Amino acid sequence: MARRWLLVLAFLFVLAPASAAGLSVSYTPINDNVAYNGAAKYIITVTNNQKEADSICLKTPDWGTAIYDNYILGAAASSSVSTTLTMTPPSDVYVGQYAIEVIARSCTKPEASGSVLLKVNVNSELPHIEPVVDLPQGLRPHEYVMNIILKNNGKDSVDNLRGTVYSDLFGEKTFTADSVEALGAKVVLQAKVTIDPKATIGKHRVYITIYQGDKIIKRYTKNVEIVSEENIAVSKNMRRGIISKTYEVKLTNVGNLAVDDFYIETLPSWTRFFLSTEPKATVNKIKGDGVTASWYYSLAPAEEATIIYTVSYLPFIILLIIFGVVAYGVSRQFGKEFVIKKSVVKEGGAMKIKVSIKNVSDKQIMGVTVSDSVPTPLRLVKDFGTANPTVIKKEDGIIRVIWKFDVIYPNEERLLVYGLKTALSFVGEASLPPAELKFKKEGKQRAIQSNTVSVKGHVSVSED
Repeated sequence: MARRWLLVLAFLFVLAPASAAGLSVSYTPINDNVAYNGAAKYIITVTNNQKEADSICLKTPDWGTAIYDNYILGAAASSSVSTTLTMTPPSDVYVGQYAIEVIARSCTKPEASGSVLLKVNVNSELPHIEPVVDLPQGLRPHEYVMNIILKNNGKDSVDNLRGTVYSDLFGEKTFTADSVEALGAKVVLQAKVTIDPKATIGKHRVYITIYQGDKIIKRYTKNVEIVSEENIAVSKNMRRGIISKTYEVKLTNVGNLAVDDFYIETLPSWTRFFLSTEPKATVNKIKGDGVTASWYYSLAPAEEATIIYTVSYLPFIILLIIFGVVAYGVSRQFGKEFVIKKSVVKEGGAMKIKVSIKNVSDKQIMGVTVSDSVPTPLRLVKDFGTANPTVIKKEDGIIRVIWKFDVIYPNEERLLVYGLKTALSFVGEASLPPAELKFKKEGKQRAIQSNTVSVKGHVSVSED
């Protein structure tokens, strides 16, 4: 600020005109007491103390606006010449006294120079309002909140303020402020600014004009820059049908560069058979259990594209029905040779498991194996009735009881029995796994399982 680098103490003005290397400078004030927008005027006299004539160049003072009637003076040896200097204070001047240096220098011999400090008294000042634009210098297509802050650097409160903010990026916005306290600051505008993806990449300006009443007291310019950015916004919605799901994907280029790319969805492998797309997708298998559906798109800034794909479960349901029918037929085909039933009975307070098998076919069946499992906390009791098991073995804490038969004739029925006991008491029911019957038919191994049964807690069981 002018006050900080030019305002000096009054004693500077008692200094006598300085001289150096043959030139001396003095002044006579015509008007040295001015308002902030007034014009101070002086007669500047340069004395050539050299023994020869010379051309003298006057340097423009670095304060406000200074104009000489003549910037170059011709002076004979040992003579003086004069010109008029008019100065207007800078717009941000403060009330006070200022010492302004006037320098004269030989146009041909720079070492010959002289200077003088002249006094200016400024008796009024403009409001010292400085705007601050709270907006990043580098902008991308995006929504920003722009704050305009007015700072009062003066000693007095300033009121009746208004202003405009304009840029080709967002048009014009206005603000008002009743007052801004001395040395204070106030947010006078908070506005959303949306940078259009079509905005030109490069430098732009934000212009601020501040008025007090109808008088302009400040103009300010902030430089900003639109930087390049690739940015595709993706929104996805799903509509659920009775036996289908339809997905709508909207791609919007919210950046300021054209984008050519692929949109990719990763889906379970089975969906490729039930997938329909618009536009048509390229479907590729990937490592593991999955496929990718990809769509190529080319979008200019602010352009949109929509992708729709549907996963219909109707083919899947049809397949399930077909599979069920086939499975039922296979089950019927594989299971019609035997009937196997499992039951729990109590005999004299002891608990026994009975597994009955019957060949219901009209053919003898060779190599029949029946196995049953006894899970913990139950234990096997070797009370097998008339059919002892072929093998008893323990696997992973479970006892397996296995009976093997070389042949079972048509309508032949076998009853397999064993007892149970428990190592621990328990409450409720323990579910026992089904018994399994295996045999060979047409060179292939077939298996049939019985029903499951439950054992209730707090029961008496057979003991060894």
